[in-house]
Amino acid sequence: MIGIDKCYYDCDDLSEEHNVTAADALKWNPWAGTDCNNGIYDGLSTTDGDSYNAVCVRLGNSTWSNTTVSGSQTTNTASTTAI
Repeated sequence: MIGIDKCYYDCDDLSEEHNVTAADALKWNPWAGTDCNNGIYDGLSTTDGDSYNAVCVRLGNSTWSNTTVSGSQTTNTASTTAI
């Protein structure tokens, strides 16, 4: 995402443009937190040339696995093939 004001573009637009759900966008971009609109688009502006966030919108061929460690911690692992 480069220079897109969050007041004009939101996760509904992301979902429509890239055919992904907001839930998937958040799963693939854990740095965004739990709110797609505020997390992914936080700090973006069309008036700031340095305002951008790299956002994963597709994983290609992938497999997910969950591993529970000591009954208290879960690790999500993805294996992807570049497309």
